[in-house]
Amino acid sequence: MIKRDLRHPRRGRRRHPAAATPRSRGRFLLQVAIFVCGFLISGFVSVFIYLRVTSSPFYYYYYPKEQSNNSILRQRKRQHPLHSRISQKNHPDNQQDRNSSNNHHYSNNHHYSNNKNQNWLNPKSSHPPQAMDLSQLLLKSDLPAWQQNRYKCLQNIRQRQDQVMQQIQQQQHVEVVLIDPAYHANVGDHMISVAEQSFLQKLQQHQSEQTIMKECSYFQAGPWAPPCSQLLKASRTLPATTTSKKLAVWHGGGNWGDLWDTIHHLRTQSMTLLLQYNYIIWGMPQSLYFGNPDAATSNTKQFRQAVVDGLMFMPPGNRQMSDRELETALHGRLFLTWREEESYRRAQQLYPYAKHIIMPDIAFQLGPYNASRITAMAKQEQQPQVDLLFFLRNDVESLYANVRNRQSIRQLLSQQLSRISARFTYSIVDWQDRLDRFEDTDYYFTDTAIQLLNSGKVLVCDRLHAAILAYLAGIPFVFVDQVSGKITKTFLVMQQGNGDDSSCVQPAMWTRADNLTDAVPKAAFLWEEFHDRG
Repeated sequence: MIKRDLRHPRRGRRRHPAAATPRSRGRFLLQVAIFVCGFLISGFVSVFIYLRVTSSPFYYYYYPKEQSNNSILRQRKRQHPLHSRISQKNHPDNQQDRNSSNNHHYSNNHHYSNNKNQNWLNPKSSHPPQAMDLSQLLLKSDLPAWQQNRYKCLQNIRQRQDQVMQQIQQQQHVEVVLIDPAYHANVGDHMISVAEQSFLQKLQQHQSEQTIMKECSYFQAGPWAPPCSQLLKASRTLPATTTSKKLAVWHGGGNWGDLWDTIHHLRTQSMTLLLQYNYIIWGMPQSLYFGNPDAATSNTKQFRQAVVDGLMFMPPGNRQMSDRELETALHGRLFLTWREEESYRRAQQLYPYAKHIIMPDIAFQLGPYNASRITAMAKQEQQPQVDLLFFLRNDVESLYANVRNRQSIRQLLSQQLSRISARFTYSIVDWQDRLDRFEDTDYYFTDTAIQLLNSGKVLVCDRLHAAILAYLAGIPFVFVDQVSGKITKTFLVMQQGNGDDSSCVQPAMWTRADNLTDAVPKAAFLWEEFHDRG
């Protein structure tokens, strides 16, 4: 007889696991399937949200539906001028007709934007200031010498720009695409876009065959042009031939380098796609600046590799070419223009396989403007002009952000102009201030840009296109440089004349200062010289 241990009644017995049944196996597989499906769904949702939020048109311009009052809207404009929104009902019904003859935006913009958020300010509904006829102004002999020099200088600049254009005009172009024009609240960038469109209209007039003009967006154009990848792929059905070429014109400005690396990274990547689809690439005048030497080295390699990948005549992994071989392979398909001598020389070192050209800033294609007439025609009641208008930026390019306040400027005036500072009035502004000052909702390049500059008798600025616009409008100004020194460098190229023409070199209604301390007495001198000339 087997004795059992009463403390462990089941000791000694073997335990057999329960046999797996079809029901238990099905329950296990169902649990696994639910877990896998949940994991995949959460992953897809996360990726979708990330791409939705960070994609250019939505991330750069997104705001929820407008449900705020006017005070909240004004506060939003001050804090986020690039993203300012308006309602289409605030625009007169006839504004589009009014602007159709003044604003040369290409046709595909309007059709693309019709499917977008209608609360955004469509650049087609904006209109630049009305320019005077330069050819007629040059015929006048009763103008002050400084005015005559200014008009002759503008004529000289445009002749030099036209000479550069002749290199494009030598070929027929079946299609011209303006890449990523700027449609946001930085007036200087939008000035460049308007000037580029005007410049390309001239090119179209010199073409013997019909040229298709288009625009596409990588970042700065936002939702107002179709994505470049989409448009360029659709253009594959429009092949380039030996007689007709396809031309891609990259938007100009001051974003070549690591100051605004997002835009420059997109431009670098675009080289592959543009060359693959047989475009001739033309870069509008740029300023090149790398604050970090390592960034310059890295981008040089990336840019070169993007160009090599775009040629696609060697198998992957075997694309080692000398600069000479790469230049031969490009065969005149990559032109880069520079608005600074220093940028031109540096670019020749970094990108020796491209063709480099010095060209004045394309914004000199605009104007000239009559600031007094534009201000007088404004609908808003005008405030008296201050004596000195400090037009100072407040971003990564600024050298004076720490003194961009009334207390510091007043102290500066007291130190430099001890005898007359008490009666000097002044103001500190930037582009976005015109929205509130003139109760305007149009944040593009419009009359309010000139009205803002003309709210001071003399301008002190560290923005390049504030200085250029002041020159175009005949407003006396003193400029100080920002971090890259691009204002001085750009104006040096502007002053280069044709032959014996020295109209751009002659002292006129502007000067350069080493810093704000140096700028104040120079502005006071211009105030005494020009303030009564409007």
